[in-house]
Amino acid sequence: MQQDPPNTAGSCGIYILANDRVLEYAIALFHSLRYYNPDIPAFIIPFDDRMEKITEEARAFNIGVYDAPGLKELDAMASACFGEEGIGKHVFRRLAAYWGPLETFFYLDVDIVLLDDPAVILEEFAKADCDFLSFDNDESRVYLPGPVRKRMQKEFGSKSFNSGAYVSRRGLFDFPAIERLAKEASKIKKHFAIYGDQTFVNYIVDVSRLRHRRLPELNDNYPDKQWGDQVPIVWKHGAYRLLDKKSPDYNKPVPFIHWAGHGQFDHFPNRHLFYHFRLLDASKWDAFKYKLADRRRWAMQPVLAAGRWLQHKFQRLLQKFGIH
Repeated sequence: MQQDPPNTAGSCGIYILANDRVLEYAIALFHSLRYYNPDIPAFIIPFDDRMEKITEEARAFNIGVYDAPGLKELDAMASACFGEEGIGKHVFRRLAAYWGPLETFFYLDVDIVLLDDPAVILEEFAKADCDFLSFDNDESRVYLPGPVRKRMQKEFGSKSFNSGAYVSRRGLFDFPAIERLAKEASKIKKHFAIYGDQTFVNYIVDVSRLRHRRLPELNDNYPDKQWGDQVPIVWKHGAYRLLDKKSPDYNKPVPFIHWAGHGQFDHFPNRHLFYHFRLLDASKWDAFKYKLADRRRWAMQPVLAAGRWLQHKFQRLLQKFGIH
């Protein structure tokens, strides 16, 4: 499955965790990446074995598939230490970037589109001389309120970041180190807001005392968050900017947008940006049909919800009368 773009040794580049199930998100992200930077090395880390369609699509964008050593071991480690709760064991596969082909990497969840050249962010990281660069903070979804959160903040200076996007460097962790840290973390997991990668990635960055900075700390020209629910984000004066006049980040350029918490077919905010990049090479007719299918899907949601409610009530009624 390994499909490598050329000349990646010692380079900076992009990792994306994805599979066929999130193909629509992936196509939009691929388009945005190559629109802003046609040449930067980029790899998909397989989320699972459903990779046939996305591998073919990635090839058209000169994006490789990094079938990393240790992926199934990361799955097993996550299951052993955190169980099957939360958002699933496969999300821990993103940690394989730490022993991948890229010296410095910009990790991106698939529910993102780039709004500027990612090399600009990688340059900010290089100038900062740090180990880890994060973007959105997300305290309520990292450690639960209580002694562990207080300890992480007081002793380790925890920044409680969203794990959907970050920049780091190869070699800071290997699999034995990740496994050891996972066993340590599992002892305090009742204090974790999410039994998934977000709290764990925060944990390993915190307790390993990585030199961690947030993008707005390095350059206050950038907004505090890249979250997709900030509206509106539109093109103005040569950049995509947040134009919410009530926001302290009004008029700041947004380097990427992250629709955390939304499915690829949801009617999410700033969907015009998803359409722009997803349909970048589509004809006007194909773009119209795509948007129309979305509108039909959204229009049907109340009907489908009502149908599910009626089905549930009918099943309960059958059970009441002993009919199975």
